[in-house]
Amino acid sequence: MSLLPRVLKMPLERILSRRRQQRVFRMLDRRGAGLEIGPCHNALAPKRDGFQVKILDHLDQEGLRKKYQDHPAVDLERIEPVDYIWSGQSYAELVGAQRFDWIIASHVIEHVPNLIAFISECQGILREGGRLYLVVPHCQREFDRFRFPSGSGEVIDAHLQNDVRPTPGTVAEHHLRAVTKGGPHAWPLGGPAPIAPCTRPPRPKRP
Repeated sequence: MSLLPRVLKMPLERILSRRRQQRVFRMLDRRGAGLEIGPCHNALAPKRDGFQVKILDHLDQEGLRKKYQDHPAVDLERIEPVDYIWSGQSYAELVGAQRFDWIIASHVIEHVPNLIAFISECQGILREGGRLYLVVPHCQREFDRFRFPSGSGEVIDAHLQNDVRPTPGTVAEHHLRAVTKGGPHAWPLGGPAPIAPCTRPPRPKRP
């Protein structure tokens, strides 16, 4: 039987996720013990596919389902049980003696306020020879299209200041520059859809 009809029925996001998974596990041993950070509904190493994986997120499964219950792009049934609920502590403290052969963080690094600390935290819970695999969105194909690129100086400053959350300026920059294209906040494929700001200035009141 041809795979084409099955592929056509699959949502685009799921097709792209499958492709990302295939790319990831060209470099990682799928039989190893892994950790996936913040996968929400789009895990690249889901437990349901037989991966020996733990999940780290800021809420448990029920909390994530409640948070995204009105989000049209989130399939609540694909949110898996969370093993480690992070609330600001070090990863080593959170996972205890557990160590991992690989860590996946997909679409996470762009939200991290302290890049150096994040990578160091991940390194601390990897076994010798373990790998950290980062999946980073293309800045021209999502809501950050008109954001200025981050520089190495900003990364160093954030680490020396021990930033644990985005600064007010970073939050303002997001709201001032975030855009959509034809409605979605990310557009993995090109197309002639209009780009519009996510936040529109209030209209002046008539006198």
